[in-house]
Amino acid sequence: MTKLERINDSIGLLLESIRQGWLDLATKPLSNEGRTREREAIACYEAQLLELLPLRDSLRAFGDGGDPER
Repeated sequence: MTKLERINDSIGLLLESIRQGWLDLATKPLSNEGRTREREAIACYEAQLLELLPLRDSLRAFGDGGDPER
């Protein structure tokens, strides 16, 4: 698996986690503490996503994502 493929997989997982977190906030009867924990988790996933997006874009731009990692 190339670096770019791994990053794209990670981005997909993070986006799904964020989507599910917002869905949980909207549909589940959570306590205030539960809502706070869910929002903190979403913020963490968003921060990780914001780190990966520029890396993915640079790999695409420079064509460095095609070599499999060992």
